[in-house]
Amino acid sequence: METDSFFCQLFKQLPETMWELLGETAPRDDAYRFDAVELKKSLRVDGVYLPKKASMPLYFLEVQF
Repeated sequence: METDSFFCQLFKQLPETMWELLGETAPRDDAYRFDAVELKKSLRVDGVYLPKKASMPLYFLEVQF
């Protein structure tokens, strides 16, 4: 399975898009880092918003289209 390159690029270039879809105010730009990660050899998610502070929640992003 490959990461959907269109959505990966969308969320990398416009990370505030996820927060808008959730109906939330986007955190400061430096609060999260978006990345596509492979959890195990055969399991890949479209993206992860990784918090830079341990006290903040981790968000997994999976696009169904």
